[in-house]
Amino acid sequence: MQNIEVDEVINKIICAIDTNDIINAKSIIEKLDSKLIIKLGMEFFYANTYEGIKSIKELKSDRKIFLDLKYHDIPNTVSEAINSTMINVVPHMMTLHASGGKKMILEAVKTVSEISSFKKIDKPIVLAVTVLTSLSIDDLLSMGWSSSLNEQVYKLASIAIDAGCDGLVCSALELEFLRKKLGDKVILVTPGIRPEWSRKNDQERIVTPSQAISLGASYLVIGRPITNAKDPKLALEMIINEIAGKYIGA
Repeated sequence: MQNIEVDEVINKIICAIDTNDIINAKSIIEKLDSKLIIKLGMEFFYANTYEGIKSIKELKSDRKIFLDLKYHDIPNTVSEAINSTMINVVPHMMTLHASGGKKMILEAVKTVSEISSFKKIDKPIVLAVTVLTSLSIDDLLSMGWSSSLNEQVYKLASIAIDAGCDGLVCSALELEFLRKKLGDKVILVTPGIRPEWSRKNDQERIVTPSQAISLGASYLVIGRPITNAKDPKLALEMIINEIAGKYIGA
């Protein structure tokens, strides 16, 4: 892998704040680079609602938020949910489940585009979730999936991209495969990233940050290695240096 400049690396990292404690969330976020995209998911949202997201934005007005709610329902319900979201907050990125089907995705993308146009704002990046990184091959087989993992991911990815999604959330183990199939323009956001010095936790299909970048990831989602560290700022710096080819251990 060719070395990447440090300033470029920070734009590729998304920090997952997996907590329902807004005080703890703010404490962590305030220690991190303002260019870092912050991912807020269901755990945070259900505890703190839109007001919690607004309070995070108030820490830094230009802070980019990745709102990871993984919309999945009938098309009209998803459309109304997205409408409610964008009335209250405007995320930089948002997610839905590709398994919701083409009609649901089309309706979701249409709603995002229409509201963005009406409000005269940049359209949020719409990402489709294919297969959750917590699922192992045995999990998928027990659920009745007869296709190989790559085949199943590609089927869902194709539906999502054809329906207008900007990109995908996918495991690093599918990155190289999807890049070859879908080309360079599709955004690929990769969770389950663990630096060399970090524990695996509950993610089954993981790789290191530098491996994910070399395989074609557009963005890396990294949570506990940063948020559970005694010094989140130092942990982030170590990850940046690891990606940039300057990591020397700790």
